Amino acid sequence: MSATILLLCFGFFFEESQLRNTYADDLPADPVGDLDPQKGLADLRRLEGVASAWNSGHWEDALKKFLQLPDDLRPLATHWASFDGIEVGEDLFPRIRDRAWRHLRDRLALIDSPGNGQGMLELLPRLDRIHLICSVTGMPGPAGYQKVRDRWQRRVDMRLRSDLWIQQLQDSLNRGDEEKAAESLLLLDSIPWVDEQIQQIVEPLVVTARNKLWQVIDVARQESDPGWVLDTCHRLEALEIASGGASNPVLDEATEWAIQELKSRALQNLDMRRDAQALLQMARLVVEKEALPKVLDGLRAELTLPLRPEILPVYQRSSLLSDFPLDRHALITGVLELRQEFLDQNHGQPLQYEPVGRHWIRSPDHLADAKRWVDQIDDILSLTRRWLESPASEATLIRDRIQFHVIEARRLAERMEKSPARRSRVVWEMRSKSKVHKPVKVTLHCPVTVITDGGREILTAVECSEILLPRVIEGVQLPVRSFAIEAAERRLRAKIPGEIELLADRWANDRLAKALKSARELAEEGAATAALELLLPALLGADDRYSDLRAQAIAEVALWSGLGSSAVEVALGGSETP
Repeated sequence: MSATILLLCFGFFFEESQLRNTYADDLPADPVGDLDPQKGLADLRRLEGVASAWNSGHWEDALKKFLQLPDDLRPLATHWASFDGIEVGEDLFPRIRDRAWRHLRDRLALIDSPGNGQGMLELLPRLDRIHLICSVTGMPGPAGYQKVRDRWQRRVDMRLRSDLWIQQLQDSLNRGDEEKAAESLLLLDSIPWVDEQIQQIVEPLVVTARNKLWQVIDVARQESDPGWVLDTCHRLEALEIASGGASNPVLDEATEWAIQELKSRALQNLDMRRDAQALLQMARLVVEKEALPKVLDGLRAELTLPLRPEILPVYQRSSLLSDFPLDRHALITGVLELRQEFLDQNHGQPLQYEPVGRHWIRSPDHLADAKRWVDQIDDILSLTRRWLESPASEATLIRDRIQFHVIEARRLAERMEKSPARRSRVVWEMRSKSKVHKPVKVTLHCPVTVITDGGREILTAVECSEILLPRVIEGVQLPVRSFAIEAAERRLRAKIPGEIELLADRWANDRLAKALKSARELAEEGAATAALELLLPALLGADDRYSDLRAQAIAEVALWSGLGSSAVEVALGGSETP
């Protein structure tokens, strides 16, 4: 095995040395001139790369490698290398350039079909590259380059537009948006770049979508769902009109069945006092132009449950609440209260203890002496009365006791005169070294009472506050003045009504959210009818300012009723025309 490897290596080196010597012997006699043997060998290898790319069908690579050859080697390329289909001595550049140019044009023509617009767009810069490398190397470019380039650019643009149109049509049909698909189909005849291949793609898509819709109509009629039937009929009708189909009697019959079914159900629900369902069904008839919008006004007024509480002043509470509807909520405002608070903002200031005054208290010793002195005086007075009424045998003893109390009272009086009646101590506080006035927070407090439909009172409040900062004039900080506080109070009084309105809006929003939550719980339990009867009155009494929550409620009602969002909008009075 080792001997075989050695023989192969020896043969390879021998052939290479022979080839090197052969080229070295032939180069000086060539018309190119006296060349360096090593340089001539490298050029010949590059020329072999051109021939290999040409013979293997890599036309663009062959053109690029040919233009990288030295100028003196290009005219003699066919003498030193073999090119398939090219005779010796023939000019090689026009053949390579035209073949690469024609190859790219053939590839563009081959993939010019629906769905390949992106691939054509990727090939288009390669046409520019052939012209560019010819211009950079000083060689003539392809004949009619600009005309061919513009034609293919227009073709690629049209193909991209057609691919986008087909994709939009497919997406619309896949997601069930037949109205959008119909808009696309209406452009089919007016688009000049639509060819027969696109028509062959569109027709199966439309037929498949039409068959699916017919199946949906059959299922909806079996389940006796008139809303579903009407929606599907409208989708199918839009598709039929856009595709140029004639009027379909079967489609008209399905639509008529759904309308008659809605009418009978609406009358039945009115008799059974299911007003919410009846209102929605009559609204769908208005959408279908089978009823007048005025027939909904009375039923809508009976169903409406106002969610926003009525704002009443406190002085009208007793007179207005007596005649106030029991199903309404009331919001009663109280008396405004102004509060002032000094804010401590000296956290960044250096602090130190400073005396701020004295704290005085009554002296305990002086107080005890005063109580004893009063007791002595009382004893003296009582003994004096006994002495006046006592017999002579007891008078001497009573007089001695009186004398003792007099001496003790005099001693206490002298001691009280010498000792102070009060004591005091110095009070210290942490204060900043520099004089800093505190900001003032002015708060206007308005108590609010909300009375629900059950008569329950809920106490809350509305507050508006404003912080007033001390003014600094010429480096001197001035405290907050009383007129600034009065001006802030006036501003806050002007804000209070708006805050009360916002409180009423939030209250109504919470009521709608609770009604929506309860309705969803009923719907999850399978009681969609009860959910509609609960949610629709609250939705009728909701304000448009709660757009997000209102939109969620409308979507839920449209889903539970199966009559569509347009019928719900008409039932709510938001639109009288479909």
